Amino acid sequence: MGNLQRRFNETSSEAIRERISEFMSEQQCTTCHGARLRKEALAVTVDDANIVQVTQWPVARTLEWARAPVLQ
Repeated sequence: MGNLQRRFNETSSEAIRERISEFMSEQQCTTCHGARLRKEALAVTVDDANIVQVTQWPVARTLEWARAPVLQ
């Protein structure tokens, strides 16, 4: 796959690019839904939020969440 991706990106031939594109498709992972993390990493949460969710929040919300007192 790496070789085909490199050839697709580096070729100046439209015919080669079209031929290689026949083997390419984008599909979202059914396990991580595009987060690109293993399910074990996504399972780790703090206050019911995993790392992907936290990084998608606006900065103000993330700061508020990070500064909140930890309940024991």
